[in-house]
Amino acid sequence: MSTKAISIVGIVLVLLGGAVYFSRSPGTSVTTPSEGTASSTPINLGALDAVVEDSAGATSTIQVLPGDRALLPKPIPSLTRAFIPPSPEFNAQAKKILEDKYAVYVKELTVNPSNINTWLQIGILQRMVHDTAGALESWLYASRLNSKAAVPHKNLADLYMYDIHDNVKSESEWKIAIALDTKDTTAYRGLFDLYRLAYTEKASLAPGVLLSGLKVTPDNIDLMLPLAGYYKEMKDTTNARIYFEKALAEARVRGNTQLAAQIQAELDTL
Repeated sequence: MSTKAISIVGIVLVLLGGAVYFSRSPGTSVTTPSEGTASSTPINLGALDAVVEDSAGATSTIQVLPGDRALLPKPIPSLTRAFIPPSPEFNAQAKKILEDKYAVYVKELTVNPSNINTWLQIGILQRMVHDTAGALESWLYASRLNSKAAVPHKNLADLYMYDIHDNVKSESEWKIAIALDTKDTTAYRGLFDLYRLAYTEKASLAPGVLLSGLKVTPDNIDLMLPLAGYYKEMKDTTNARIYFEKALAEARVRGNTQLAAQIQAELDTL
């Protein structure tokens, strides 16, 4: 994603009050975070089918901790970091919007540092102005506030992949996110993109990620189409046709004639 695109998308997110999962992966959706209580529940970093807490905690609204700092994980990230939107990437108006929003989040967290949603939001702003260390710190802390929430791990995985270029840590975070919310399409696609685009020594694992997701959500077009595209790119016409046809059937069931026409066009090229 270009710098200009990041700026425009980011400003829109901020003006809308901010969805938190900010991904560069094509075709992924924005996911709204839950707020949660701190927990010491262990996370399994192993296989994609690792058994951990069920996804209800990640997708439901949970009461935040009372603002008692004694109950919070330590250390609490510093709220005195410099926040400087770079020029000419942001014009004066955009800078003012970002700076004002950042100040609001700092004030909120000063009063109640247990609010996972605000830590996620402030991390997005930090990433937008290329404060990678700040975004990392904010999202790591969010993950400690609620071990059941998948969103912090998706944000971290994306940050490790695109900004920090640590494929091992990105892989680990995507696996945690998938284990916490096995029906989250964006997490499967994030790990798929990691293997396909960056962690190329594990490229052979890419299709298996999407196949794992389809076992959980077998009618998911958002997993069928990249899988079909992958097989097409690999010259595996048989499997490409299988998944394009599955996606076509699902698009027709949903009455999405425009998507059905696009998928049919792909089939016609095989």
